[in-house]
Amino acid sequence: GSTFEPYIMHDDDNNVIGYDADILKLIEINTGLKIRFELGKWSEIQERAKKRELDGLTTASLTKERAKYFNHSEPYSQHTPLIFVKKGNPAGIHSIDDISGKKVAIQKGNAFKEILIKENKKVEFIYYDTMPEVIKAVVSRKADCTIFEETLFYIARKLMLAGMIETSFTVGETSGLHFQLRNDWPELVSIINKGLKSIPESKKSEIHNKWLSAYENKTKITFAKESIQQKAEDVAKQIEIYLKLNPDMTLKELQEDSYFRNIAIQRVGKTGYTAILSYETLFNLFHIKPEFQGMDLSTLKETLPDMWDILLQTIKGYDSGGLYNWIEPDGTTKKKYMYTSIVKLRTADDVVMVVAATTYLDEYKTIETEIKEQEGSSRVIVYWVFGILVLALIVLLILNKLNIIVLKNNTLLLLLGFSLFLIVGIFVLNAYNITKKLEIDAIDNYFARLEVAATSKHKNIEHHVQHSRSSFQFISTLKKLSNEDLRKMVDLEDDLFEIFIMDSNGKITHSSNEANIGLSRATDQYFLNATKEGFIKPIYLSDTVEKVSYTFSYPYKEGVIVARMDLDYIKEIAYISEGLGESGECLLAYRDANSDAVFFTERRFSTEVESRDIIPKEDVKIPVTQALLGNEQEFSNNVDYRGVPVFAVTRHIDDLDIGLVVKIDRDEVKKSISGNTTQIWFSTSGIILALIVIGIAFYFLLTNALRKEIKNKTGELQNASNNLSEKIIQIQKSEELLMKIAENYPNSSLSIIEKDRTIGFTSGSEFKKNNLNPKDFEGLTIKQIFGEQLDNVKEYIDKTFAGGEQSFELFINDQYQQYYTVPLISNNGSIDRILSVAENITNRKNNEVKMKNLLKKSEEQRLATLSVLSDLNAASRILKAEVSERMKAEEK
Repeated sequence: GSTFEPYIMHDDDNNVIGYDADILKLIEINTGLKIRFELGKWSEIQERAKKRELDGLTTASLTKERAKYFNHSEPYSQHTPLIFVKKGNPAGIHSIDDISGKKVAIQKGNAFKEILIKENKKVEFIYYDTMPEVIKAVVSRKADCTIFEETLFYIARKLMLAGMIETSFTVGETSGLHFQLRNDWPELVSIINKGLKSIPESKKSEIHNKWLSAYENKTKITFAKESIQQKAEDVAKQIEIYLKLNPDMTLKELQEDSYFRNIAIQRVGKTGYTAILSYETLFNLFHIKPEFQGMDLSTLKETLPDMWDILLQTIKGYDSGGLYNWIEPDGTTKKKYMYTSIVKLRTADDVVMVVAATTYLDEYKTIETEIKEQEGSSRVIVYWVFGILVLALIVLLILNKLNIIVLKNNTLLLLLGFSLFLIVGIFVLNAYNITKKLEIDAIDNYFARLEVAATSKHKNIEHHVQHSRSSFQFISTLKKLSNEDLRKMVDLEDDLFEIFIMDSNGKITHSSNEANIGLSRATDQYFLNATKEGFIKPIYLSDTVEKVSYTFSYPYKEGVIVARMDLDYIKEIAYISEGLGESGECLLAYRDANSDAVFFTERRFSTEVESRDIIPKEDVKIPVTQALLGNEQEFSNNVDYRGVPVFAVTRHIDDLDIGLVVKIDRDEVKKSISGNTTQIWFSTSGIILALIVIGIAFYFLLTNALRKEIKNKTGELQNASNNLSEKIIQIQKSEELLMKIAENYPNSSLSIIEKDRTIGFTSGSEFKKNNLNPKDFEGLTIKQIFGEQLDNVKEYIDKTFAGGEQSFELFINDQYQQYYTVPLISNNGSIDRILSVAENITNRKNNEVKMKNLLKKSEEQRLATLSVLSDLNAASRILKAEVSERMKAEEK
């Protein structure tokens, strides 16, 4: 077919590449069909195909005219006209009606404009010669939108403007792209269709994203494959630079060169290494294991057929990559990924080398994989803690049910609440820790990518400068150089912009640009500082050619020879931003006369109004300033030329005195994990909600029994209250009765003594007799009542509280009191109070004294009487004796 980017085209080395080429390569591999591409003018290609000089056409839609000559395959791609707007859609174009009155950028001759005309939309068309101009017009807002198909993204990617545009909506009809195949070979259509069906959808998506999306879909092209491919391409580029510096070295000499061997064999992932193969023979030229050097890899096509298929693509002249089954020492198989990159320069003995990089895919982890692994491991810990807590709670409930331990329901509720709070806290803390860890790991991951990119670009630029210097050093040794010689050298060497020779006075005598002959450069550094070792004048803006460049200068005869170098190759190195996402870019800047930073590479966002071409040296917060100061490090709290916060890695290329910055927007890094962090918090919230529901369920289960218990207890309490009321009434009646008894008990008082030895109740007739209020005595202690007599009373009271009835007399306050104490025993057998009855027996005591005195007097009187009577009796006996004697005497 004809050249139609990005479907079918030639690369810089004249290889056929593109969307169609990738699809047909897979068909070729899957069917065994041999396909050869021929590109040319579309009209000529169609005519040759009609004449059967070609077997088919690529990238062709269906027409009645073509149906006369061709059968068509199943569609392999779809075409839909799209409206493209600047990122963020500032013009607010969301439907076909919104286009009215807007400015539409269109390429001259583009038929898509007819769709808008057909819709009768009044728009202002702004015509441009090329699609890059159209895209730039939309991005710079010179136009509000454009209409094109999805291939516009490919063009925008080449301009590094893919991040500045987006699609708004589709217009018109969708049509398919088919392979048109000669109709006299019907079996060819069948083979092509089978080949199309054999391509996995994932592979089709990968090809689509490679050529037609704004950026590659990292979920389809994994970080592992990308890293392995990058390693193969980096090593191939380093070998090219080495071969440029050493064009006379043969393969044998390279194999004996330890420095080159270190370039050829580099680590891939954790266990893999690069190897160097022969392009023509597929023999191992360099291998980490010396015994494998010289091995014919075709011997592996039976045991490792998938790997052999990848290598076959290399023979056809294509860089290739794919998965293959690797046989482990124990006989098991494991997936590996290999990518091959062809070195574009030959050795001195005409050997073309191929770099093969391979290792296990699982040695690389994307941010998403790391997120899932970390989240998974953290969740395992949390689930274990959750399980242990739940199990402990269940065990407690079972033990409580079996009465092995006794827990009240309110205790269980407290346990449940505490457990729920603890579990929720653990989940929240876990989610927070995971998200913070993910953010840190994501930043580290992106910094690792930036470091790899910065180091690789730094090394490649240095190698390129060394090569250019070596080449020019050789030129400076030539004895005779004419203007024509100098011009031919510039034409042959892409990196040379101009070569000129100055005499001893600094005047240009010979030049590849003869217009400069006669100019004086006596004050220029490249004239003043030229030495045998050579002098490099760092990158600067040349007033002569009005272009940014750098120069080499060497002494030449009596004067100096100078090479003004072109920066296109260095810019190309910086331009590649693979793996740096939507906002990542590599920037190079030099110092101007004021030591301010001046960018000389194209910027991804250079059309932004707020972006700046020159960064003042005072703006040390901008990474490029730090790079020019020689600070080679990672920056995470700086802004770029737009004032946007970025993560950046800086390098300083000493020979050229330029700053290298590889950066990516901080928002993109955070956005890369925002979905995962949102998912983590969402799932954590779901788990917490589930825990709360479970907790509520447990609460109702426990409180249901508790409510029943409360109801029962309330009933019991009500009954107890009623009983208490009755008892209070009874007590009141008892107190009234007791009071009446006490008041009607003559000369007495009645008291209730509490266990704490205070008077709880007292009353009696004695209080009224003495005009005392018994209430004044309630609450007093027995010490306050009895004073110094306490020791005499305490013994009896203690014995009464011990259960014995007591009776004792006490003379107190000039009165005699007779005390009777009786214990009051409660239903449970305890003695909390005693009854004390005090009777005033003073009158009785006084009467007893009087009685004693009276009895004493009576006794004295009786004794006196008895004494008198005794005396009388004695006298009588004496008298009687005397009388008797007298009578006897008389008788005598």
